[in-house]
Amino acid sequence: MKFTLFAVSILLSFSLSLAAPVEENKLIARWREEPRRKHICDPRRRREAVPLLRAYNPKITDHFYTTDRREWQQAINQLGYKQEPAQGRVFNREQPGTVPLYRLYSKRLQDHFYTTSRRERSKAVNDLGYRSGGITAYIYPSELCGSVPLYRLYNPQATDHFYTTSKEERDNAAQSGWNSEGIAGYIFPL
Repeated sequence: MKFTLFAVSILLSFSLSLAAPVEENKLIARWREEPRRKHICDPRRRREAVPLLRAYNPKITDHFYTTDRREWQQAINQLGYKQEPAQGRVFNREQPGTVPLYRLYSKRLQDHFYTTSRRERSKAVNDLGYRSGGITAYIYPSELCGSVPLYRLYNPQATDHFYTTSKEERDNAAQSGWNSEGIAGYIFPL
């Protein structure tokens, strides 16, 4: 009996000593991650974010997004687009934790398409006839720092990609022929 208790106590102390480094490693990892998260979520960084402007051309059923106010005005004044509400705030240059939001355009389909996926961008250019329009903005790939989802929808009849931060607008579009394609990324609310 004494031997059994002795053996159990040795096994128990051995297993506890193995568990301690695991818990300690988790604490160290969390301790190391905290400054990174604070750096990413620095309130000064949020002030650097600019509006993601949206315009819509009803004649060709195309939604257009940009951070460049002159480009947006030109689309409205010269290309038949109508002003629509800005969707949120994004970055003009790369920030810690952000990814590029690529812009593509198909002249044949008269469709602007935006994605954070390099593979999807390449497929659109190589297989679907889109031209790369560079990087529209930098956004978060997951919810960080109080960001909100930028929903992505597509209408196959109109060949139009549509992006919104509004759940209500997303749901209304889904009832009007747009299919949900999930979340394109996360941006700051206005």
